[in-house]
Amino acid sequence: MIDRLADDYRDRAKVFKLDLDSNKLVAKRFGIRSIPAVMVFKQGELIETLVGVKPYEEFTEAVERQLR
Repeated sequence: MIDRLADDYRDRAKVFKLDLDSNKLVAKRFGIRSIPAVMVFKQGELIETLVGVKPYEEFTEAVERQLR
């Protein structure tokens, strides 16, 4: 799903995957307790976090809201 999101928005947004087991400080910093967790940032500021398995459209809608 993240790979698809990265491909669909490759020219408009940066999409990254992060292994939280290897990056526990990042998980702690952002209070991530459940996975998957998708975080949407705009200009370096955390705008929205989506936690849990969701339809792909919910993720694209979150990205689209920030691209307007």
